[in-house]
Amino acid sequence: MPPRSRSSATHMSPPASPRAPRTATARLVPALAALTAVAAAAAIPAGCATPAGVSEPLPAERDLTATAVTSLGELDSASVTFRTTGYVPGLAVHEFDGEVSTSGEYGTAQGEARLYHPDGERDDVEFMLANGTIHVTRGDGVRRSQPAPRNARPGWLFDADTGFGYLLEHAEDLRAESVEDLAGNRTYRVAATVPEEAVTTLLPEVTGQATVKFWVSALDETGQEEPQAVHRLWIQLPPQRQGSGAVLLELDLADITLR
Repeated sequence: MPPRSRSSATHMSPPASPRAPRTATARLVPALAALTAVAAAAAIPAGCATPAGVSEPLPAERDLTATAVTSLGELDSASVTFRTTGYVPGLAVHEFDGEVSTSGEYGTAQGEARLYHPDGERDDVEFMLANGTIHVTRGDGVRRSQPAPRNARPGWLFDADTGFGYLLEHAEDLRAESVEDLAGNRTYRVAATVPEEAVTTLLPEVTGQATVKFWVSALDETGQEEPQAVHRLWIQLPPQRQGSGAVLLELDLADITLR
């Protein structure tokens, strides 16, 4: 499942019914519980203190991080690509490519996933999460449906209490590194570390602190601020079993709509 090569963000202003989007040219996965349920149904470079090649002042790291946490919590829909580079305890889904929406009571997710089982076997499946039910179609054509766990809601993966937003909210040693073009969008790249206590809240079977990098929308070339969203998030975990190396979790968001 090749990574997507585009990224855009649309910000929807708060209630008024219906919500009216405002667009700007500007990458999860459903909630980890949903990914686990799907399975049941079927090196980040070191950061630089002084960025090289940056010709404009960078915003304060804390401000960028607060913006990232807020935008993840306001995610309404996105095209998502997710992959890991190795073994992550408790995480059966190693790749995902699909569409996610947090709207409604449960939210929805559909796409393709690669599952790894404890015995080393793997399955490539298609799945849909909708109305509290997970539907999985395996490569051999066998289709299975089952109720999703109560916490298998895509929005929970991004939230500041239960998901990636939680990791960023508890990040330390923040460093604004550079302005980068990401799939045609100007972004600020920020690096940080996340203490083990915060990591295990999201991934209970993982040990050790994590290193993270995230890319959040920058000002456009005229200096105008666009609706800001996280377009990429990398999480590097320390080796989780003897003889293995560090593992990278890569998340890319495209076609982003914010509430």
